[in-house]
Amino acid sequence: MTAPTDDDAPPREYASPPCYASEFPGYFGELEGDPSGPLAAHLLRDMADALIYADRQGIIRSWNPASEALFGHAAAAALGQSLDLIIPEALRPAHWRGFEKAIAAGTTRPGRRPALTRALHANGQNLYVEMSFALVRDGSGAVIGSVAVARDATERHQAERTLRERLAALENTSGEKS
Repeated sequence: MTAPTDDDAPPREYASPPCYASEFPGYFGELEGDPSGPLAAHLLRDMADALIYADRQGIIRSWNPASEALFGHAAAAALGQSLDLIIPEALRPAHWRGFEKAIAAGTTRPGRRPALTRALHANGQNLYVEMSFALVRDGSGAVIGSVAVARDATERHQAERTLRERLAALENTSGEKS
């Protein structure tokens, strides 16, 4: 048997200490009696991307440690709260129109590609996040909520903006010389 490496240690950036699903049943959103529950709990806990599950009313029901790190809210503070917790105020009307339309129609927009959007950190800072969305269905196929997987794209967005600005400045400079 090999000794554990630093790669096996939980990340230190979590807002609250990592825990094991068996110690907190339901913490990671596993369904009671679901034989995949422990596996699902470990996947949610250990994945690098934030995973947020919200019910049909947009209430957060699952919030993994990567969500804590990305958005700055401990799971205990996020669970049971509206998704407004991480949605900038100016974007809320559009978000809720899209959310309610997807829940009612039983489908998300075509393409299933991640979308770049803004989000809100607990400290009030605006973030750029890349998110993908899916509807969650129960055993009968009825929509019971929505899941989002997110990762921080703030640095990439800012780097791309800087490059666009530099390119525009170069184009203006070369246009003046002609």
